[in-house]
Amino acid sequence: MTKTARRIPMTVTFLEMKARPTALPPPQPRGRIALLKADKPPTHFYRYLYDTIGAEYCWVDRKKLTPQALAELLHDPLNLMFVLYTEGCPAGMAELDLRKSGTANISYFGLMPEAIGKRLGYPGEPELIHRDNLVISA
Repeated sequence: MTKTARRIPMTVTFLEMKARPTALPPPQPRGRIALLKADKPPTHFYRYLYDTIGAEYCWVDRKKLTPQALAELLHDPLNLMFVLYTEGCPAGMAELDLRKSGTANISYFGLMPEAIGKRLGYPGEPELIHRDNLVISA
C-alpha cells in the first residue's frame, strides 16, 4: 500500500503593526497564569506543544524538520519561544522570530484545545506586543 500526500488548501495572512496599541490591555483572567520565556526548550517539549496546539489547524512545517534542525532553530537567540501556563500546566505557546532586522514575526501563536474559549489568549498577546520595545509584524 502506497501512501500519497494529501494536499490541503491554505491561506496565509500577515498583519502589520507599525506602532504600539494605545488602548490598555484587557484584564487578566482569574487564576494562576504565567507567560514564561522558554530558553533553549527541548525539542520533545516543543513538538508536544506544536502537535497538540496545531493539530486542528494542520500545522505541519516544523514536523518536516529533523530534531537537529529544530533544535538549532529553537536555540537561536533571535527566535524566542514563550509558553502560557494556567494552574501550572501548559495552556499555549507563542514563537517570535526576530531574525529579520527591524521586525518581529509571530511565527506561531495558539492555545491548547482545553484552553480555547477561556479568554486566555489575551494575557499572552499584549505581553508579546509590549515585550522589549518590539513593533510586531504578525
